[in-house]
Amino acid sequence: GGRSGEAPTASLGGGSSGGGGRGGGSAASGTASGAARGAASVAPANADVLPSSPAAAEATGSAAASAAVRGRGAPDAGDEAYATDDEASLSRQWQACGPDRPVRAVVFNTAKQVARWRFVRDNLAARGVCAARYPACEVFNVRQESSSRCAGNITPCAKSHAVHRGSLFYCQETPVVGVFAWNATKYLFNGLTQMRAWGEVGALLRDDEWAFFFEDDVNVHPALAGLAGDNFSSLLAAAINVSAGQGHGMAHFGLCHPVCYSSIDSQLDGQLQGFVEDRPSTEKILFRPCTGACAHAYAFNGYALRALDSRREQLLRHVRGLEPVEEVERGRCPEYVACLHDPWGTHEMLRQRCTSFGGGWLDPNTGRPTRGADKMNIKVPKSWNGIEVCGNLYGANLNATLPKHKGIFFQDRNLFISDMEPNNRFARDKPRRSGPPNR
Repeated sequence: GGRSGEAPTASLGGGSSGGGGRGGGSAASGTASGAARGAASVAPANADVLPSSPAAAEATGSAAASAAVRGRGAPDAGDEAYATDDEASLSRQWQACGPDRPVRAVVFNTAKQVARWRFVRDNLAARGVCAARYPACEVFNVRQESSSRCAGNITPCAKSHAVHRGSLFYCQETPVVGVFAWNATKYLFNGLTQMRAWGEVGALLRDDEWAFFFEDDVNVHPALAGLAGDNFSSLLAAAINVSAGQGHGMAHFGLCHPVCYSSIDSQLDGQLQGFVEDRPSTEKILFRPCTGACAHAYAFNGYALRALDSRREQLLRHVRGLEPVEEVERGRCPEYVACLHDPWGTHEMLRQRCTSFGGGWLDPNTGRPTRGADKMNIKVPKSWNGIEVCGNLYGANLNATLPKHKGIFFQDRNLFISDMEPNNRFARDKPRRSGPPNR
């Protein structure tokens, strides 16, 4: 079982995050000092060893994974959400997994990259994670209605008398957000995708239920690649229990260039580790309060998702209504808006006109997002000013192929090139100075 006092068990999107241990099972133990102490989630053992790469998957006969790497194929029966992304579709995909995959997740995926979805889906499924495909907002399914003439737009645009200020952006003919203080850039599309998903997933969760969100280029850190089934998903559940026990609403499972808070005597830091009886079965997974770039692996609870979605709805009402929305005019923004870094489009859109924020950040002494909490003082690049530390990074000691990536999950640039920014400093694997280049 756990090696420290246990925190309240958090529910993972309609599935249980684990209960008491069973003989010979794999226990994911969470340990910490001081205020962050707690959180053990225990799951039954699963001795399966799974392929840790597409090449290995192909060698062991995983046709779906190998086809995904080769980029072949159109949507199949398992791609139930290929053309839809409503709440009912998410529920159906999750329900189809059954009880053997209790961790619920969403994978953002573009129409041209459905092969990536298949690989990520199978990779997560083998580790006890039930993933639902969420189709992306893209140029062909996004349009803009403007209160003034259209000029220099990156999407199809038309003037509309139903829009009274700024612009209204639609995705798949659903109104998503109002924009009036940001000139839309290429970051619009990922921002629309994830904001829209947050609202739909939040409608399915209770305040204390959590869901994971992944981009379609993630892979598991090599140090954990051999873990399958409950041996892996129990680690995720233990991490969520740590965050839930501290009252957090969000958690990071992969960041680029993380900037972390150094608490006194490291009292807000801790570690997770899997055990079989008394023998460690995984590497130690360190966690710390952090912020950082990239949005390839994170989790929110239902409360935080609804807080963020309330801001999106404010912006919709603001551009549509005859009268402006008071909260928007006065610059008052809900909880968790100050926590957002990436996707950068959400950062830009949800923070329009914000001058004050409702909270969500972690107190430097308690590590809790209590009302009136002080903010953690960290040194960040100038462009990151105002982005607060609101959750732990799990896998703060795990560095994968990219030097600035840390976390249990990473963006696998040896397999996938970034669609958004193939030359971004966070999104490429540079060749080594000597020897053959990384491929």
